[in-house]
Amino acid sequence: MNCDDSAVAIVQEDKRILASRNFADRELQRHLGGICPASVAQQHKVQLPVLLDECLFEAGLHFCDIDAFAVTTKPGLVIALKEGIRKAIELARIYHKDLIPVHHMQAHALSAFLVSDDLSFPFLTLLISGGHSLIVLVKSSENFIILGKSLSGSAGECMDKVARELNIQYKDDFKNIHPGAALEILARSSTEIHRYPKLPDTIYAHARFDIGIDERHSIPPKPIYKLKGSTVHGDTPLKLYSKSDFKK
Repeated sequence: MNCDDSAVAIVQEDKRILASRNFADRELQRHLGGICPASVAQQHKVQLPVLLDECLFEAGLHFCDIDAFAVTTKPGLVIALKEGIRKAIELARIYHKDLIPVHHMQAHALSAFLVSDDLSFPFLTLLISGGHSLIVLVKSSENFIILGKSLSGSAGECMDKVARELNIQYKDDFKNIHPGAALEILARSSTEIHRYPKLPDTIYAHARFDIGIDERHSIPPKPIYKLKGSTVHGDTPLKLYSKSDFKK
């Protein structure tokens, strides 16, 4: 469950997904030009019981067969998250089951284990969502080190804003598609694609992306190189650094 999708899944210990359902009112998002927290909270309240029943029916299970209930608790919009938390607490109390709080960005990182049997700790992951852009070193299921994060808005947030400025949500071709996703489709179909020049084999960071060895480290104040030309931030140059420039 997140700020726009209501989702439920029943997963076994061996990572096999027995059933999954999700719901998102793309037409309403299109009409509103994005996510409305109050509307999404109402969506969760109405749809979660329906999705739960559908998953249980597909898996041939009952609530009493479930070993534990996991629910997203952070980060996110409180008004939307509380509906899922309320439902999970209710079910855990009724059926005397364990309640597992889930940090949704950590869950994004660990979800890679659902699709790869070769993955092992530690590994590096790039997490891009509607509200976050992070480069994270995952050392264990409980140990996450943030190596870099965006200084302002996330990639998803920026895409939504651009889509709204272009009024993509009002185009019939993208009637049931999230504005940010519609923008991505338009970009893929474009014949005018501009790419960054080939970069040297070194650590690099955009001037608007905070990179460090961990949260206590920072980018040195002066870059070694500056690439000529403009970037997505206008005339702000891309900064390049070697490993020796990162200070503890």
